Amino acid sequence: MLVIQIDVESLEENIKSELVQDMKTELSPPIDNISNNYFKLMYDDSENDDDYNNSKSTSSHNIKAIILEENEKHLNKIKHKIKEFFINKAIDEYIVIKDEIDNSKIIILKRTHAESKGCITVAIVEWNLRTKFN
Repeated sequence: MLVIQIDVESLEENIKSELVQDMKTELSPPIDNISNNYFKLMYDDSENDDDYNNSKSTSSHNIKAIILEENEKHLNKIKHKIKEFFINKAIDEYIVIKDEIDNSKIIILKRTHAESKGCITVAIVEWNLRTKFN
């Protein structure tokens, strides 16, 4: 089993809170995953990045990432669910990409930040897809 990390640090607090609730509802452990720790939250104040302490304040501004114990083959499905969340909420200032360095990490970036980092192609493709299906 792989741990998939969804980086939510760049999200505004209200959007982050809604995304966390949506992911808790939408993503349930697959039948082949018997783990009790399928969905966890990583907090900003963790002393260690491997510390997923869910007993801390659940205020969304402290949430650094969503952690899923998931099979790597489901990474694109999870990425797609996050994109659907943004489309359904008519939020177009963020893009969802897979980290080029860590293949088990999904990053959500502000569109302007992504464009300045060279992700302009990704932003254009996602915009075209969004307008094509709406």
